Amino acid sequence: MGEIDHESQYRVLRDEILDQIHESRRLETYTLGALALFYTWLLTSGAAAGGRAVYWLAPPMVLLAAIRAWTILARIAEIAAYLREIEIAAFGRIADIGVTYLPPASLLDYRFKIADLYKADIATYNGRPPGWEQHMQVYGSRIVGRSALAYWLLLFVFTVFAAMLLPDIRALR
Repeated sequence: MGEIDHESQYRVLRDEILDQIHESRRLETYTLGALALFYTWLLTSGAAAGGRAVYWLAPPMVLLAAIRAWTILARIAEIAAYLREIEIAAFGRIADIGVTYLPPASLLDYRFKIADLYKADIATYNGRPPGWEQHMQVYGSRIVGRSALAYWLLLFVFTVFAAMLLPDIRALR
């Protein structure tokens, strides 16, 4: 095995980011599916499980999955930071090529358009794009991370409210 160069590292780490993204989506799907199965079982034949306490199994399950999702996002951020360093070594810093920084559009901006999330183009970089991770650091949308946070928070709140508000199944039978 020869020396590992930056190009090889970059390729391997970009693949790992894609794998981590896939893993986070799979975690969301499996958690939602597990909750659906749990509540279906509970509402159909869960009287034998005993009382209202069984409802409180769901919030810790969601909390554990959310912690795992957070570690996945932290790993992605860690890899992205290193990839930016490789890009800086290969292409130079984004600031060094005369880029005019445009602030990313906010969801609260009344002129918001999806196309505004990625305002930079090759002309903005004077024909020398600095690399994807540097581009995303300056122009990228933060909506993916925020939507993941909202997903896990809403799922957790749902399970807590379900535990407080769903009726005692034994009393219904």
